[in-house]
Amino acid sequence: MLARSASHPSCRIWLNLLETALANSASYLQRPGPWPDPALLEDDSVTMAVQVNGRRRGGNNSLQSLTKDAVERRPLRNPMSQTFLDGKVAENHVVPGRIVNIVVA
Repeated sequence: MLARSASHPSCRIWLNLLETALANSASYLQRPGPWPDPALLEDDSVTMAVQVNGRRRGGNNSLQSLTKDAVERRPLRNPMSQTFLDGKVAENHVVPGRIVNIVVA
């Protein structure tokens, strides 16, 4: 634990304690550290803002791999959006991964 925050003093302590064991091997400072798996760092969900007539009315968590049609239909089924729609929808404008704008006539 001390090695990553105070590398040089801990290396000296380690060398003093285990001088004979480390005489033939490389210092742990020269060994590669643990690296995270890039596949686990990727997030496949995105939060998209939902606007009705240009005003933000909520958010929508969805997968990035959804088609544009699926992203358009999802806010229309949301009960919160239904209160602003009153059963009429003129147009949907979708910016993938960002926003769904619903224009009510």
